[in-house]
Amino acid sequence: MGKQRLDPLKTVSYHCRSCGHRFRAEPESVVSAPEKESHPFIYSATCPECSQTAEQAAWEQNLMIAHANATGPTTDEGIRRCKFNALKHGLRADVATYYPARPGGYPHCNACEWLENRDCIQFGGCLKRAELLLRHQIAFETNDPGKLQQFRARTQAHLQALIDDMILAIAQDGGPRISSPEWYYDKDGGFHLASYTDAKTGEKVQINKIEAHPLLKLLMDFVSKNKMTLEDMGMTPKVQEEQEALRGFLDDDLDEREGVEVFQERMQSSMEKLAKMVGGSIHEPVIVDGEVVDG
Repeated sequence: MGKQRLDPLKTVSYHCRSCGHRFRAEPESVVSAPEKESHPFIYSATCPECSQTAEQAAWEQNLMIAHANATGPTTDEGIRRCKFNALKHGLRADVATYYPARPGGYPHCNACEWLENRDCIQFGGCLKRAELLLRHQIAFETNDPGKLQQFRARTQAHLQALIDDMILAIAQDGGPRISSPEWYYDKDGGFHLASYTDAKTGEKVQINKIEAHPLLKLLMDFVSKNKMTLEDMGMTPKVQEEQEALRGFLDDDLDEREGVEVFQERMQSSMEKLAKMVGGSIHEPVIVDGEVVDG
């Protein structure tokens, strides 16, 4: 197991829930919390923006949990190697390699609460991606996929929004098919639109090519792979018939089991009555003049 932080921190990262401000300062209040195995203290400080009480930032608490749950070497040589590798391959190095500190340079920076104070520069990498990496690391180390439920729900919402946008784009383009003019080049390299002369009116009619909308295949792939078809949701007649048949089978099986139980109870009752009758028919023998006679 990793090493637990049993001594209070001198400086703490805070997140004010009232105004969203994030800052780092010395703790004004330190409360003992022995139930927190990773670090048995709860910190709070006054937010410099709104003067409300702010709590320790969740990402810093998660870092302590990960540190406490992490395994590592026990020998001096192993610890020295581990420290050296941590400089190259640690959490901060991983995040800085793929998402180095670049305030405002990533698409997700637009709605980032860390951008105002540029805390990512002090950290050395994108704090959003650091939290993402940390949560996945904890989930895999503890073999608990429930810790990723928040991210899975967010991803599902984004996919649904993307599907809705695809449907809207297809509808705005005129439906699931797109018409485009046919064209060709003559022998001299001249460009021409393909057309023909109408036999009745004598007018030239443009020849158009009808193709499936390019978003249609992507839409169907999203719907199919995301298990959102009518069959997956049990809305097709075939699936409903199979479910009705299955419910009927289960009901019949339940009735049959109930019938067997009633029969067994009846047989047990009959056997008990028979045993009483047999027991009542047994009596002591009558002996007359040294001979056994039937009573």
